Amino acid sequence: MAKDITIVQSKHIELGIKKYEGQLDKELQSLILSAGYEYTPYVFKDGRILLVLPYNISAILYANKAILFDKLQLA
Repeated sequence: MAKDITIVQSKHIELGIKKYEGQLDKELQSLILSAGYEYTPYVFKDGRILLVLPYNISAILYANKAILFDKLQLA
């Protein structure tokens, strides 16, 4: 069973975005910013969400938007 949430080291962020064709989600970014978080969200082609912390110090990979919304209480 895959983990719902994974911490991603800074050295893997850009490679992961390229490999999994991550696209910046501006709507999700607006929602995250209005909730008080400063993450940059990328949606991968398989539906996973990568939240990149400021300055690419690390990132958090969520299995899908439902888990992201639940953990960050965005919904």
